[in-house]
Amino acid sequence: MKKYRDILIFIFLSFLMSCNNTSNKKVASEYILWINDTANNYRKRKDQKNIFFETTYRPLPYIIANEFRSDHIDDSLYQVRKLELEGMHYFSMRIQAKNGGDILMQNTESKQEYFKRVNHYSYDFQKNITLIENQDTINCKLFNFIRTHGIAPYVDFVFAFPSKDKQVQTDLKLIVEDEVFGVGKMNFLFKKERLNNLPKLITQ
Repeated sequence: MKKYRDILIFIFLSFLMSCNNTSNKKVASEYILWINDTANNYRKRKDQKNIFFETTYRPLPYIIANEFRSDHIDDSLYQVRKLELEGMHYFSMRIQAKNGGDILMQNTESKQEYFKRVNHYSYDFQKNITLIENQDTINCKLFNFIRTHGIAPYVDFVFAFPSKDKQVQTDLKLIVEDEVFGVGKMNFLFKKERLNNLPKLITQ
């Protein structure tokens, strides 16, 4: 009887391991949805003064999945692109008004103020973004402000910081200082356990 019970336990544990392995592998479309799901803690959101500030940690498979936009990614192309992207921590950020209006026009009194904001986000905002890793403060190295010209009620940014280690050694703290809407400094914490426990992107 004990032998029969042990066999059942072994079969059950094998089934659980099989389920975990399956759930940890995702095609591109699933991978994108999984990272974007705030429940998985790669996307953080703060609500300040009727404005949403949302940041997303962008692991390399997520970036590549977004670039290819196909569930059938050639593995050799994936490896080449991955090699090009390595050595950096990548993030995106979206700033959006709660009321759905043009975020750059929020509480402005003149066109001059609007263009001042555009200029700030284009040339100065990068200096207000830093990353804390291993107690080191790292300046933003790559930065891109994606303007929507009022078509969408938000503005997007993508940026990156140099990273020495392939494996994340400590939690990452992203610090963003807002000078436009009077919010000041905001901290976005990304736990190392989550960053080192990413799904595998299925390639062919």
